[in-house]
Amino acid sequence: MDRRTINPEKLNQLKKAILSSFSDDLFHAVGIREIAQIAQVSPKTIYKYFGDKETMLYACIEEEMQTLAQEISSSVQAHSRIDDKIKASTSVWCDFYFSNPEIARIVFLNIPQAYWVGKEGFVQVELHREIIDLIRDTQNSNHSSDATPATLIGHSVMGLMHRLMIRWLVDEQVDEVQTRKAISEMVARLIL
Repeated sequence: MDRRTINPEKLNQLKKAILSSFSDDLFHAVGIREIAQIAQVSPKTIYKYFGDKETMLYACIEEEMQTLAQEISSSVQAHSRIDDKIKASTSVWCDFYFSNPEIARIVFLNIPQAYWVGKEGFVQVELHREIIDLIRDTQNSNHSSDATPATLIGHSVMGLMHRLMIRWLVDEQVDEVQTRKAISEMVARLIL
């Protein structure tokens, strides 16, 4: 990123246009020209600053994803009991996305599932590592008799959480309270 200098005010305006565009529509339907027009910059400026649409999207949510990972890490470290760590981490995760639906729509409706599994440089790698470490701690402390590798349980947990968030985002009949409760209970069952 940052292959070209851009005025901080204009960059903030561009970031808002990017976030708004991707939270309102799906990845393939959002165009660079549309974003450029909203942000009042040229498409050339966007390409020179970010490189491509994918990099642009990730760059605009990277800070939020790092904040989420840090908050989860702090919440896990604040507890000594495994079940409290699990509750705290899912609570922070839910609090973050339910209070930031724009980011939730981007993360769960616009980022291809393949990135959650195989992209090492992806913005949620730290968060995934935190969850997998929590699962390993659970297995090592004999709170879990499950011999399934922690990474596989971690992917299952994240898949479950993602599906429930997508359901909340696209189904008007599903509410936050129901989704939050399901995530908390099901994640605990998978890990413990």
